[in-house]
Amino acid sequence: MPWNLKSILASPVAYELLQTFFGYRARFAREYVRADENTRILDIGCGPARILDYLPHGVQYVGFDMSERYIAAARARYGHRAEFHCALVGTQEFAIEPCDVALAVGVLHHLDDAAAVTLFEGASAHLKSEGTLVTLDPAFAADQCRAARWFARHDRGAHVRSVEEYRRLADRTFSTVDVSVVSDLYSVPYTICIMRCSARKNV
Repeated sequence: MPWNLKSILASPVAYELLQTFFGYRARFAREYVRADENTRILDIGCGPARILDYLPHGVQYVGFDMSERYIAAARARYGHRAEFHCALVGTQEFAIEPCDVALAVGVLHHLDDAAAVTLFEGASAHLKSEGTLVTLDPAFAADQCRAARWFARHDRGAHVRSVEEYRRLADRTFSTVDVSVVSDLYSVPYTICIMRCSARKNV
């Protein structure tokens, strides 16, 4: 059978081994998610939800993912402290209370522009008026090193964008988009675009 990264990473174990190797979650949770024990979090594309290991134990967390294997793994490990749905956010009737933080970690670079805008709009619809959407994705940048550009070109996501392209998509829905371009978040050279989006535009 030919080597296929996408099929390999469909396994929650393989996916988690790769994410653990990257080693970014503790810093991401601390510096960008900024949750406390009373924070209500909606995680769009939550995978096996291992971000929960780095969040305060009292957070109210709801995770969505389209992979039944990922959701099964998340429920097995965290079902006692979180809620999980194998579905797209907004496509089924779920009673989701307004959230303080929505997460889309490693999601946008798998979506074309129309689907990305739908994600922004769906996330904003589930946020409190003062809530924040936090995204994280690989990106192209003018000053990135050759290794980081190679990783971006060979990422399994088909829609890795420039930092400004990510920002322009977010700007359609949110009035405030704070962008951080980080080159030392992963254990390998990778240019990462992190956005904190707030203040939904009145459209």
